[in-house]
Amino acid sequence: MTQSQPATPATRHPHHFEDLSPDDFERLVYWLVRRCGEFDAVQWYGGARDKGRDVVAYKHTATGREQWTIQCKRYQCVAFPTLRDELDKLAEHARKEADFAPDVIVFATACAVPPAAKDRAAAHARELGLPEPYYWGRLELDEMLKRQPQTEEQFFSRRPIPTGVQDTLGGEATPGGARIAIWVAVIGAVAAIVAAAIGILPDVVPDATPTPTLTPAQTATATGPPPSPTVPTPTVATPTVPGPTPTPPLTAIEIVHVEYDPEGSDLEGEYVLLRNTTEVDQDLTAWTIEDEDGHVFRFPSFMLGPRATVNVWTRTGENTEEDLYWRYGRGLWDNDGDTATLKDYRGETVVTFTYPR
Repeated sequence: MTQSQPATPATRHPHHFEDLSPDDFERLVYWLVRRCGEFDAVQWYGGARDKGRDVVAYKHTATGREQWTIQCKRYQCVAFPTLRDELDKLAEHARKEADFAPDVIVFATACAVPPAAKDRAAAHARELGLPEPYYWGRLELDEMLKRQPQTEEQFFSRRPIPTGVQDTLGGEATPGGARIAIWVAVIGAVAAIVAAAIGILPDVVPDATPTPTLTPAQTATATGPPPSPTVPTPTVATPTVPGPTPTPPLTAIEIVHVEYDPEGSDLEGEYVLLRNTTEVDQDLTAWTIEDEDGHVFRFPSFMLGPRATVNVWTRTGENTEEDLYWRYGRGLWDNDGDTATLKDYRGETVVTFTYPR
């Protein structure tokens, strides 16, 4: 099968990948692959049991369907031993599972990989019967981000670099210059606040139109009779009556029900029911559900349709549009009470569902 070589970029657009956590770096690569439009299926595995693959993607070519295995390394330096270990893991699992062997291997790194390390990794891959790996380094990832403003905003909006703070040699934003620009902006803002407080900057611009002088009769006519004396009204304290806790607004995805004590086997009958409360598709890929004991279900590549529901079963089964499976070996929702927590792909809590203890 002929391998498709990833495109090589022509320009550079710097991003600080080193500021991302390893998990966020994996999510970044996942979304870059998913949104590039070249693949018909993308799955994010991640974690300590990823079997040497963080992201797996599939694309149709003239010679068939290619399986791409992408391993993410947010390291300051990637040497040959790291590449060798990952290739060994891929080869080991490819021998055990016929469908595991990749057609294309990509290492996505937050740093440049030395040419010598690439050469040794290519030779080692050939010895293992694997395709020679490709590499997406800073230049490649920068170029991919430039083509995906949504992904760039998603991962780097909280790390703004002031416009115009550029390195005169390379045209790239420099951390030192950015810090200077930020301090200048802060000092200017503080100075403006202090000036307004001590009266240097007038809050109101006087009206240039002169105010006419009125005679006593005109004043009385204009203002009316003097006001009657005000009689104070006694204040009566209103007792506070406890009421129900306000219901928080609905989220796009809500937990409708947790079936924690089904008839028969807990393992066979347990599930969590989620519902999309909106009129648009909701992407739940890489979201998680977890209980109070730390058991975590991670969503595969999954889109929940408008107003649709999905059951997340504790047991093993084949995933469909209406049913997903935790593949856990026993019942995990406590009959005495527990809390189901739904988190998005960043690990931020979206909604919780607690049933009584």
